[in-house]
Amino acid sequence: MAIRAALLVCILCSISFSSSSAQTDTWGREFYLSLFPNPGANPKGFLHIQSQEATTIEVVYGTSLPQNYDVPAGGLTIELTDDWLQRITASKGNSKNGKSAIHVTSETEIQVAINHHQEYSMDATTAIPVTAGGHHYIVPTYDGSSRANIINSGGRTVVRLIPKIDIEGWPAGEERTVLLDEGEVYSVAGKDLTGFEIIASKDESLLELPGPPPPPGGGLIENLDCDPLMVYVGNELTTIAPCPGSSHMLEALPPVAAQGKEYIFLPFIGRESLNYRVVVVGIEDTTMMQLTNMYNPSFIATETDTIKLSERIQAGRWPIVIKASKPVVTSQLGFNHDGCNTGQPLGTVLGGPMAVVQPAFDQATDEAVVYVSEMLGIDAHYFNVAIRTSDVGKFSMSPSVPGVQFQDIGTTGYSYASFQVNPNTQYTLTAPNGRFLVTEYGHGLGRSYARNPYREVNNLNFEMKIEDAAIGEVEDDACLNSVLTFDIDFLKSGLSDEYTKIEWDFGDGETYTGKTFEKTYAEAGIYRISCTLSTDEDKCITTHTLYREIEVHEIIADRIEGPQSLCPNTEGIVYTLINDGGYIYKWEVEGGTIVGSNSRESITVNWGGIYANAKVMVYVSNEYGCSLEPITLDVVLEPSDQLEPAFAYGNEEVCFTDRDYQIYYTPEIDGAVFEWIITGGQILSGQ
Repeated sequence: MAIRAALLVCILCSISFSSSSAQTDTWGREFYLSLFPNPGANPKGFLHIQSQEATTIEVVYGTSLPQNYDVPAGGLTIELTDDWLQRITASKGNSKNGKSAIHVTSETEIQVAINHHQEYSMDATTAIPVTAGGHHYIVPTYDGSSRANIINSGGRTVVRLIPKIDIEGWPAGEERTVLLDEGEVYSVAGKDLTGFEIIASKDESLLELPGPPPPPGGGLIENLDCDPLMVYVGNELTTIAPCPGSSHMLEALPPVAAQGKEYIFLPFIGRESLNYRVVVVGIEDTTMMQLTNMYNPSFIATETDTIKLSERIQAGRWPIVIKASKPVVTSQLGFNHDGCNTGQPLGTVLGGPMAVVQPAFDQATDEAVVYVSEMLGIDAHYFNVAIRTSDVGKFSMSPSVPGVQFQDIGTTGYSYASFQVNPNTQYTLTAPNGRFLVTEYGHGLGRSYARNPYREVNNLNFEMKIEDAAIGEVEDDACLNSVLTFDIDFLKSGLSDEYTKIEWDFGDGETYTGKTFEKTYAEAGIYRISCTLSTDEDKCITTHTLYREIEVHEIIADRIEGPQSLCPNTEGIVYTLINDGGYIYKWEVEGGTIVGSNSRESITVNWGGIYANAKVMVYVSNEYGCSLEPITLDVVLEPSDQLEPAFAYGNEEVCFTDRDYQIYYTPEIDGAVFEWIITGGQILSGQ
């Protein structure tokens, strides 16, 4: 049996080649953080970066030069120098503090947390990315040197400041305004900032500007915009109990649009004192609230109350579920150290006051990856997990923690579990098709901390929906060349009538104005999609930008290599798909039989009798559901001493300077004799 391989090559003088990569949660690529004073002689701070893959981040501490860090998969902890701490601490109350913030940017999505220490005074928080920032905030703090740091993430923004409780020299209801440039911080200070309202604006007429008033339509201040504000709240020092001992409180605050109606509060285990207090702030007047206290498994009490804007309630030491008729803002505060009522010295018993701004169960998730960082002075770390009772059986953790048991919270429909975890460990919590929330906290001698290690920060008014014609609803992944449908769901009645301006940016240079749009991405890669919704008023407070980041995947599969002209009943013929690898394969053959597996990159075929229309086909898909049209190779089974010339593989275009030692090949066939014919060149070996 003889086979001829014919080859045509184009010789070129010069050729150049080029080649073309939760809705919203605490993972992101850009963050701002700012601290307020933690009084004492020896402050310390630590920045904790969590990453699923190795990446590079840039960190700017205030006005310092950028610092670059290589972050390994898992994460990195950075101890802040005294100079950096000073640069990022907003020391002046009720005043602008310049660029006293950390600015973190990353090549890939990361999580950022920070903890701020004094000897017996510390707390920690997980930062919220800029994409989850907003234009309207209401503060849920507690009595005692309260603080709220407001950071402008871009452009120039007018910030409206409205206290709901009298603070020193600032009567309740008196609105003040300040103009912030990108990265600037304004720090509000007062004994109690509960209900304090922060609103972004681009109305320069609100400012007290020197000279005559601005003309109608403004225009005196350039680059006014509605970029997100980032807000951190807490206390320089405060006491949560009628006994000595105070601590620093620090929490990232989500915007009003991310606040929901149902909240679960659980005791902080691991210390003698389980007592805590809850601050609940109504966003609107006349909010009806149902509060369920689980005093013990056999004594559960439910009461109904009406809370007004900026009103606060307090709680005890038991699980509590709050269900409100309208969205509210909440925070949970752990009591002072164990033994404080008996006068035991601070630093000889566990714990200290701590705070966490709890997310509503409306922001619950089905998966959370949590890295528990080791923290200075903390001896034990814990998780509180709240979950719908119907989803308890779906919950799992890796690595597992022995003895985790969930307990019902009466007839609320929720259950909870509290258990100890290990530092320097990454945990993956899942509840497929279920929902849960997780809080991380810890205790040491005279100190405690609490934070949300992962939370969704979705805008609860609107939802961006993406449908892929090939795979259905898109969460994070879509397919190249597939038709994607982009749409907005209005989650509350009446919003579709108010928000009539909808502007899309698809991350590839294409934009669109309207509610629904179909498009196809021409290149694989990661795309950040934004959709900005606004009303005819054109105000920041009624402007909402939703973000989604999706990865568009391409299946790269070129051809099937293998003999196409064969004698009947030839056996052991190998066919290989030339591709990038790692895909899902399904092979089919007409006129022969596959020997062994049909789900790998290569198959072995035993061919049958004479058949002019034999063929090999492979269906290729990937883990995301993307697929290609079947790739086919026609095969002819005919009795002949000389079979049809086989296709020769190799470079079809070659630069003149690279013309020597080009390699060409054709599929191997047992028992076959190959004769190569070259036009315009010379065979050096292999004939």
